[in-house]
Amino acid sequence: AHGHARRGAGRVRHAHRRVPSGAMSLKRKMTSNDVRRYEMDAKKGKARAQCALACCFHHGHHVAQDDDEAVRLHALAAAQGYARAQCMLGRSYERGTGVAQDWFEAVRLYKLAAEQGCARAQCYLASCYHDGTGVSQDWFEAARLYKLAAE
Repeated sequence: AHGHARRGAGRVRHAHRRVPSGAMSLKRKMTSNDVRRYEMDAKKGKARAQCALACCFHHGHHVAQDDDEAVRLHALAAAQGYARAQCMLGRSYERGTGVAQDWFEAVRLYKLAAEQGCARAQCYLASCYHDGTGVSQDWFEAARLYKLAAE
């Protein structure tokens, strides 16, 4: 449903289906109290809370769906070096969601997160290398990153 046309490839990309969506893996259903706690902690500058709240805005969980606010919060957390936020912000740049589409910025952010061991970022970056978007096509690097993410 969210495929992206490839530059000159004449085909549709569906790499996002390889990895579960959403920034948080929840074992219980999120409540509005969780969102309020994220808001309080995000205001204190806590990167994890900023990233979790960004996910809430992106998906419209207990808040009005707002991609601009999601990007703003992910950028705050990413600036602190929070890998998951770097990955999710990269995804926004890749898709052009809440920001102008920019493959090179997406790759830069994926690399930052991948270097910290974020498997999702490693998969997204591998897909970029596989398809040659934002980087020169390199199937060997793509395979290395997919393997790394699977470990």
